[in-house]
Amino acid sequence: MNAFPFHSSTRTVLRKIIVLQLLAVLLAASASAQQPATRRPLTHSDYDSWRAIQGQTLSRDGKFVAYALVPQDGDGEIVVRNLATGAEWRHVRGAQPTRQADPTGELPAGPPVFVGRPSFTADSRFVIFSILPTKAETEKAKKEKKKPEEMPKNAMGIMDLGTGEVTRVDRVKSFQVPESGIGWIAYLLEAKPEEKKTDDRRPPDTPAAAGPPDRRRRGSKKEYGSDLLLRNLGDKSERTFADVLEYTFSKDGKRLVFA
Repeated sequence: MNAFPFHSSTRTVLRKIIVLQLLAVLLAASASAQQPATRRPLTHSDYDSWRAIQGQTLSRDGKFVAYALVPQDGDGEIVVRNLATGAEWRHVRGAQPTRQADPTGELPAGPPVFVGRPSFTADSRFVIFSILPTKAETEKAKKEKKKPEEMPKNAMGIMDLGTGEVTRVDRVKSFQVPESGIGWIAYLLEAKPEEKKTDDRRPPDTPAAAGPPDRRRRGSKKEYGSDLLLRNLGDKSERTFADVLEYTFSKDGKRLVFA
């Protein structure tokens, strides 16, 4: 015979009540979680802030990766990451050129076309990259109706992978790093507006030569070169070659050929 029938049934009832309360709490929490959260709709400004990884490049020794973070609209940045230590350096890169609309007036889908892949030197001591004009600089120049030769120009960044320090060189049209040679970089500068040359040799106020329109100055426009600089990455010394149009390094970096 059970001496405590009342107490035993009470404990059973209490257990059932507790279990039911716990189930009620869990069901309420589950129902709350299933209710959709109130979210604002996405706008074009949200799309513009999304950034794509482009131009990814691995150093020859496999220790570094460099790439550009490119937004749909606005200024991007260059990211260089040490894969062994996780250390990361970033530098502003400017805005990609605006995508051109097709004949229907619609812009192509996707991020802007990437310009300028970073280049590691063969010894993995430096990474060279293009620095584009910022969006603000370009818009300001357009509002001021600058001529094409007066618009903001690209620059070049030379990052020391030992320290992350960046040396900036302005008005750089292009650059080259030897495929296997070390210690050198060549880069071609933009011609300065005040140094722009012309093929018109006539003295001032001299009328143009008479003749039928089809006999006047036909043919392609003359093209003039600009300064090519050869830079020693070790001691930072430079040598300049004037009026250069084209140039290239030999694979081992021991010869520089230019026109």
